[in-house]
Amino acid sequence: MTTLLLHPTNRLASSSPLGFAAGDANLYRFVANNSTNLTDPSGRSPVGHHWIPVSLLTNPIIRALLGEEAFELALGSYSGKTAPDHCPGPYGGVSHNRYTEIVNDEMLDYMKANKIKKMNFEQMEDFISKIEKGLDHKGKPHSELQRFNEAIRAERKAYLRGGRNRGFTIEQTPAQRRKQGQSYLKNPRLMLGAILASLLSGAISEAQGAMNVAANSAHFRRAMKALTEGNLSGAEEALFGPGEMKYSRCFYQELVDNKLEKAAAVFEEYYRRALQDAQNRVK
Repeated sequence: MTTLLLHPTNRLASSSPLGFAAGDANLYRFVANNSTNLTDPSGRSPVGHHWIPVSLLTNPIIRALLGEEAFELALGSYSGKTAPDHCPGPYGGVSHNRYTEIVNDEMLDYMKANKIKKMNFEQMEDFISKIEKGLDHKGKPHSELQRFNEAIRAERKAYLRGGRNRGFTIEQTPAQRRKQGQSYLKNPRLMLGAILASLLSGAISEAQGAMNVAANSAHFRRAMKALTEGNLSGAEEALFGPGEMKYSRCFYQELVDNKLEKAAAVFEEYYRRALQDAQNRVK
């Protein structure tokens, strides 16, 4: 398995304030190189789970390894809305952090095995097909990928049982998926919100205890919805409080009320770093 080396923009300038208590032996790594998945920034076709994590695709070094069409295809390849809504927690016992690490390694191994310097549309189509099916870069079953994506499919089916398909199916053509990916690129604010939403759930997983609070927080859900709509001010209000009422009536206050003051401070620091990271990626 390839060592994870391609996350320079996810590296903290100083060591993690949680130290080894954050659960990561690399104290300079930002939110454990995490990605999560999104809801639709256009409001037309809910995204759910991206087969190739957005924060991985937008990593500058990874992005340089992808042709434009390959990038657009991967950006538009997702499960569709799930029931319950897609969340930053584990699926099939596999965390989003772990899923991202696996896909990162498999992509690099796929390119190395096939002597690819820059992935094209057809190669990305083949790679995504393997990941969706829970296969590694050689086409052999990968148990963690299988468990994660099978859990996603189960929740997708639960959503469809309600008759709320709205024209979206998992079985889309590559051309349709590329068109969906292109929609992300038409509005920089939406793209920024999508990337930040991806990194934000990683911050939740790093701030110990915050995940449980987020799972039941209307403020956190409102923040994620605002981000996917490109409404950054609305997201910050839900996370850190409105105007002069900073740190009140918000997710930050919920953390403090649950005696997670340290987690609240760490979460805010990671959020600010994630915002700067997302802005740099959009540029």
